[in-house]
Amino acid sequence: MKRLILSLLILSSVAVLADQPGFVRTIKRPNREPQRLVDVTLRVQGDNNAVKTDANGEFQLLLPGINPGEPYALQMILKAGYELCETELKGRRLPYSEQVPLEILMVSRADLQADKAAIEAKARKNLEENYNQRLAELEEQLAEAKMTEDEYMARVEQLEQSMTSFDQLLSQMARRYAVTDYSSLDEATIQINEAIESGNLDEAERLIKAKGDVDKREAELNALAEKNAQEEEELKHRMEQLAQKKAEEQNKRRALADDYYSLFTIAVERFHNDTADLYICRRAELDTLNSEYQLQAGQFVMIFRADYDRALRYFQRAYRVAKAQNGPEYGDVATALSEIGEVYKYKGDYASALRYCQEAMTLREKIAGKESQPMAESYTNLAALYFHEQRYDEAIPLMQQALSLYEALCEEGDPKIANACNNLASNLLMLKRYKDAAPYIQRSYKLFRSCYGENDYHVGIALSNLGSLAFVGNNLEKSEEFFRRSVDILTRVLGKQHPRTRLSQENLDYVIRYRQEHQ
Repeated sequence: MKRLILSLLILSSVAVLADQPGFVRTIKRPNREPQRLVDVTLRVQGDNNAVKTDANGEFQLLLPGINPGEPYALQMILKAGYELCETELKGRRLPYSEQVPLEILMVSRADLQADKAAIEAKARKNLEENYNQRLAELEEQLAEAKMTEDEYMARVEQLEQSMTSFDQLLSQMARRYAVTDYSSLDEATIQINEAIESGNLDEAERLIKAKGDVDKREAELNALAEKNAQEEEELKHRMEQLAQKKAEEQNKRRALADDYYSLFTIAVERFHNDTADLYICRRAELDTLNSEYQLQAGQFVMIFRADYDRALRYFQRAYRVAKAQNGPEYGDVATALSEIGEVYKYKGDYASALRYCQEAMTLREKIAGKESQPMAESYTNLAALYFHEQRYDEAIPLMQQALSLYEALCEEGDPKIANACNNLASNLLMLKRYKDAAPYIQRSYKLFRSCYGENDYHVGIALSNLGSLAFVGNNLEKSEEFFRRSVDILTRVLGKQHPRTRLSQENLDYVIRYRQEHQ
């Protein structure tokens, strides 16, 4: 009897144990080789048994009661000073396999910040050069009477709005390239990425064109996909050969998608919005089951084209795809809900915007917890909605929560902190709480200067804000100094005729006249 019980216990324990092998490493960059990471903490969703990577960066996840191919999800992937390259890996449904190891890529925050800053700086230089070129062309057309003064001012204002909106997009693009694992790229794509990261857009475009006409490549891809589909139906006995062809198709699709994104990046930095629109949307249509592609296309169309109905279609598709592929509790699902709310905000449907914003916030809290950057983004989105409705008193606590989270979770030099300070100051200024707004404006100035350097229009605008605060405080000498520095920076960076430069110049002139009349 004792022997029988013992046998049952042994059989029971063997039947329910399963191990998922894997390893964690850093990405390969042009200046860095990949390294296995030790002491990375991992925990499976719904399980309290955390594991750590060993001296070889390897781990074994215990998955009791799971069969090969069945899904599991990771709730935690954590190492101090590092972050995931693929942020949506947490919460994604992964197929269990005791044979195929799970590879996880991470990057040190210091390396990421340095690479991202370098890429942004070069991209910003290209933007500013192309901006100045476009402004010079407009001024030439105005001088030659090819447009009216009103047309000129409208075009300049559009150009300025594009320049302002490019900041968030530049940050996204810079991060995308900064977390690219070069060990997974072919030689041609490596050369293209290196050219874009170094700011050599002409070389990147030449390399992409050297691969062949993108229309022809897409046509070849579509023909290949169609042929593969026919062979799959008609020649099932050739499954191994067909699998190879499908792998070729996917590689071509990925390579073309990467090139579309690179062409999109080049167009953005040249202020060619029509071309950028074409390539980011062709990328989205190239793989309609990729929620990231849909989100990025929707964000560009919403922010830069103000085509809210088209943006809504991309966000709704991203929501359906992410939910179908990874379940309702997944980061891209929450992001899609948040972006749908943003569209409704721009359309003036605040009731719908609030509903989606709150749904996204609830989901983000469930996925990432209250103390997370996704929650800070939700607080910011809700506060922005209240700002549009002139509910400043309700927006301020949310902005304060967002700022507190960014301060706790980001490095001090992160632009998210500077933007959060600006957002909070904007609400305070609308309530004429100048004394409360002052420290946030001063801090955003210091952070923008640290992030972007002295010759950046963020710094020029921050100096203009400081000049306004000094004027309200009756410190006229300091106010004049701030406005002079603002005009000097904005003139060098944006040009003398830029509306931002003109505004600072008008403020400077006003302060000078005021001092002459009252001192």
